[in-house]
Amino acid sequence: MTFRTLIRITSLATLFTILASLSACHVVGAGVRVEARTDYPPPPVHRPVPPPHAPAHGHRRLHRYYYYPEVSIYFDTGRGLYFYLSGDRWISSVRLPGHLRGRLSGHVELELETPEPWREYHRHHKAYPPGYFKKKKKKKKKKHHDYHDD
Repeated sequence: MTFRTLIRITSLATLFTILASLSACHVVGAGVRVEARTDYPPPPVHRPVPPPHAPAHGHRRLHRYYYYPEVSIYFDTGRGLYFYLSGDRWISSVRLPGHLRGRLSGHVELELETPEPWREYHRHHKAYPPGYFKKKKKKKKKKHHDYHDD
């Protein structure tokens, strides 16, 4: 066997191997079908909504206050602020001045649409005047004596 014959046999064997490999990779029934579709669902309707931190349209937030009739002080329970009269001005603060701190007694719970409760002060002062709770206690005490058996 000559060198030339050896190269021909090797070349033919390599060619046969390549052809056999390619015939094994035959793909049967592969394809892509494209169809026109007309029954797609409609796109979602975008309706603007307020962000989570904002109230809904037409909704007014109610602010809850404690009103102390004896000293004409408001306390905003949501913000932790006191509103009190100093001279002819309303002051807001997270702490009361020392001369007012010890004077807080009974309070009335109010729900208002305003973050400025003093704007309705004259109405609240008339409905809950100083001594409001003392009058209620006297009425209760008197009522208690009516039912007391001696």
